Amino acid sequence: MTPQHPLQMRLMTKEDLPAVHKLLVAYLDRFALHRLFTEEDVAVRLLPRGDFIKTYVVEDDSGVITDVASYYKLRSPVKKRQRKQVWGYTSFLPMIYLANYSTKLDAGLC
Repeated sequence: MTPQHPLQMRLMTKEDLPAVHKLLVAYLDRFALHRLFTEEDVAVRLLPRGDFIKTYVVEDDSGVITDVASYYKLRSPVKKRQRKQVWGYTSFLPMIYLANYSTKLDAGLC
């Protein structure tokens, strides 16, 4: 059975900061040991920046953000062995890391 209104992901914007901060804090409160994020911390770590950080949010039909997923991409140099034991960087391999995933369902907020 397919849902009538599939959830749509979109890039996070500055206007989403309060809702994303609230969701992230509620999600992390499930754990005994976790970092305390301020809204400024969330902005620095999760607001999309070029090709480096991407953060997507999902809104329900009423406009409430229910999910947040972010990742960052780093370029790792690939070394090529050359003569006389000298190493040279010949290319870069993009590496993508999941930085955060929070949802209202996991946090018991629904």
